[in-house]
Amino acid sequence: MRTPKHYSLELKWSGATLLPLSGLSALSFHKKYFDICQSEIATGAEVGDQPGAQRRYIESPSFLDATYRFLKFTKTNHILSQYFKSQKLKINYIRARNPIRFEGKQKFHRDDSIFKSRMSSIECFVFMSDVSALSGGVEYAQNTMNGRLSVSPKNLKRQTANKGDLLLIKSQILHRGTTRFSDRCRWILSFQIDNC
Repeated sequence: MRTPKHYSLELKWSGATLLPLSGLSALSFHKKYFDICQSEIATGAEVGDQPGAQRRYIESPSFLDATYRFLKFTKTNHILSQYFKSQKLKINYIRARNPIRFEGKQKFHRDDSIFKSRMSSIECFVFMSDVSALSGGVEYAQNTMNGRLSVSPKNLKRQTANKGDLLLIKSQILHRGTTRFSDRCRWILSFQIDNC
C-alpha cells in the first residue's frame, strides 16, 4: 500500500480513494473483522426503505468497537486523521446493502448535502465480495479542477474492487450503487465517519 499521506491527499483532492485491504485478508485481525461483518449483516435489522435492495442497519455496540479496531489495525485511522487534521474520529452509523438481481440502481445522491465547510464527512464502503461490472459496483463523480461536484462523463468513475477492499468517499460527492446482474449477493458494508 502507499503511504497514509498519499491516500489522504487523494481523498482530499479527488474526493475518493480505494484502500487495497484485500491483500491483508490472510491476517487474523482482518479475517476476524470480516467474519464479524458477515455475522452482523445476517442478523441486522432489515430496513425496507430502498426498493430493489436489501438493507440492514447494524447498531451493535460490540460491532462499533470492532469497526474502530479495524480502522486502527489497517491504519485507516491515520489516513482519516490526516484528512480531518484530528485524531478524534466518530462513526455516525453502520449499515449494509445488497442489490436484488437485475435491480438496485440508485439515483445519484449525497449522504451529506450540507456544505458546512470544505471538510466533508467520509463514507467508508467495505466490499464483502469481489465487485465487478456484473455484480454492480459503486459509481461516483470525482472532484474536478474547478471544484464542481456534478456528474459528467469526464468525472464519472465506476469502482470495482476485491473482497475486503475499502473505498473512502467524501459524503458530499455524488454517488450511487449500480445494477447487479450477477446471481451472487453483493453486500457492501458502509459507515460514515466524522471528526469529533
